[in-house]
Amino acid sequence: MGYFDPSKYNYSGDFARSIVAAREDLERDYPGARVFINSNNHTIDEVRLAPPDGHDHVVRGRFEVPRTGIFWRNTYGYHYTVFSEGTFRYSGRIDGSDWATWSGHAQASIQESNGVKTFIWRRQDGSSRYRPDIPIDLGNWMSRLSDDLYLSQVTIPGTHNSHAVQGTPIVPHIAPIEWITKSRQAAECQGWSIKDQLQNGARFLDLRYGDDLKMRHGQIELPGNLRECIRVVTDFLDTHPRETVVVIAKWDKWGYGNNEEFVEDEGTRAQVTRLFADSPRFLDTSTVPTLRECRGKFIRKLEGRGNWQGLDFEKFQIPASFQKPAISLPAEPSAFFAGAWFWWRVSTSWLKTKADLDWNLHVGQNLSKEQATTVLASGLNDYHMSVGSVLWGSSIHPFQFSKHKNEELVRWLDKDCSYAKVYRLGFVTLDWADYPDRGVLLKKLVLTNFTE
Repeated sequence: MGYFDPSKYNYSGDFARSIVAAREDLERDYPGARVFINSNNHTIDEVRLAPPDGHDHVVRGRFEVPRTGIFWRNTYGYHYTVFSEGTFRYSGRIDGSDWATWSGHAQASIQESNGVKTFIWRRQDGSSRYRPDIPIDLGNWMSRLSDDLYLSQVTIPGTHNSHAVQGTPIVPHIAPIEWITKSRQAAECQGWSIKDQLQNGARFLDLRYGDDLKMRHGQIELPGNLRECIRVVTDFLDTHPRETVVVIAKWDKWGYGNNEEFVEDEGTRAQVTRLFADSPRFLDTSTVPTLRECRGKFIRKLEGRGNWQGLDFEKFQIPASFQKPAISLPAEPSAFFAGAWFWWRVSTSWLKTKADLDWNLHVGQNLSKEQATTVLASGLNDYHMSVGSVLWGSSIHPFQFSKHKNEELVRWLDKDCSYAKVYRLGFVTLDWADYPDRGVLLKKLVLTNFTE
């Protein structure tokens, strides 16, 4: 049994002495951890807290301190929180020793604004598992990296269906207006324009086209064309000459069945090849370049049947000596209930993505110098849907996936990527890269390339 016992803190109504004794017992039960105890009248608003070492969760609880008079007896409640490090906000009083007590007064940084106190703790040795908010220009972040790094040695955040932007008009090929609305939900994958994606750190773009190089997302035609999208990329590189952008450009006109109408013809393929080859900003390479070789350039990722222009990621995959472990996934609900099926679908999707990220994190840290051109990649967009499945409510549109998975990725980065090291996650593609908090995820991915 531990030292902490919620029933024993009764020092004749001396609240300050009682809560300090409770804190000291919790510190003995959780060596090296931080303890915060506060009056029942206020609660803490967690921003991010790491559990005590050796534990999976932050430890929380409640105890009461009695106070008695000649003819009365009252109890006063207190909350305790045990963690190793982190940040939270607290709006209660801390001026009296009977209101709150906490570990490591000298190590806690307290910032106050409009009556709300923000507490920030590092570990007792001064280290932190959380990445710092390093000031960085997301429009020029690659300029801070060594010229000698291979592109494959860098974490490259990117976007999936980069041109399928929220609010973009779609071709109303389905008559009822409510169907058009649902088609838009199926088509929209980003909240930012391509220009804004690049300015906020994305360096991998996924561009899909159909006839006449018109932009598409599967069965849905979107305004604009591939030429205009490439022009946005080259304009960005003109003003950011030490950055590099990797682009997928692939045919994406498909429908019901495998009609010839939906197969890319040789003429369209040749147009795309010329569009890239004619740009002075295009680097046509079949080998993974160093940053010195590709600064100010965009590279095409080899993608699509019959296309031989671009960098073939498949040639530079993880060596066979690294064996990826199998993962266990929850069983699909036996009966179709929309809520249960939705959570099963998004949670299993995240578990698959997390397994990829965990593996890439392991592999990226253990590849030899000779294996530096191994290309790692993870996507947070592993869903497939047709317009029909969305219209009839049997599928999930991209934002529903992203709301869950992007938040999970933020937590994963905070938990597993300490700021003491540089991490190599490879290409990480996102839907709705501006979610959550207007791009915090893109920034966190960029910062895995740096230490404080």
